[in-house]
Amino acid sequence: MHLSAGLEILSQHRYWLQLQNPPLPRLLIAFPPWLAGARFEGGADPIKEAMAKFYVIDRYKTMLVLARVGTLVFFLIGAMATWAWARRETDERTALVALLFFTTQPAILGHSGLATLDAAGTAGMAVALLAFSRWLERPNLVRALVLGAAWGFSIDCKLLCIAYVPLACAVIYAVRLLRDPETRARWRSIVTVLVVPPVAALMVWAGYGFSTAPVSVLDPIGRAFPGT
Repeated sequence: MHLSAGLEILSQHRYWLQLQNPPLPRLLIAFPPWLAGARFEGGADPIKEAMAKFYVIDRYKTMLVLARVGTLVFFLIGAMATWAWARRETDERTALVALLFFTTQPAILGHSGLATLDAAGTAGMAVALLAFSRWLERPNLVRALVLGAAWGFSIDCKLLCIAYVPLACAVIYAVRLLRDPETRARWRSIVTVLVVPPVAALMVWAGYGFSTAPVSVLDPIGRAFPGT
């Protein structure tokens, strides 16, 4: 289904197939198969059409690899964000250990080898928490804008990040309040967080091709087209 939805965007410049998932990870999943010649035809049964795409070049295993390789982009994003976050909070050596644990974790490796959205959601969370760590260190307007963009990116990766990111940030902030008196002293700067939701909403809107219609449309290079 993720492959079909991504191919639909690349082939027909529209997005209506299984709308409970965002289009960004599906685009990366579908892009290598699209380059290999796979197209979305809009058949009556999307599951049958999706299965047929794996035989479009007469090499099932090759197409399976092409459909899965796009997920590795999110594996790399998640790994680098985790390393950067750990490096900010601790030191270089601990950051390398965190990177080692991330890149050898069976659950991370397993999901990063599938044409699904779980690795994308992990990467989005890592990027958002890295941005939150930067804002927490210096809660100014610029870093709040970056945090909003990072939260929007995480939602574009997986819709569950709408809730997961603020919950994680709230817990981190609560612990920091209890352990760091300087955090309590900077409470006036917290007002900058008010810009985070609208910036995140703008990022999500961009992820859907700047469309608010039930059928959002997007071509391969990101330009919106009228719905059909």
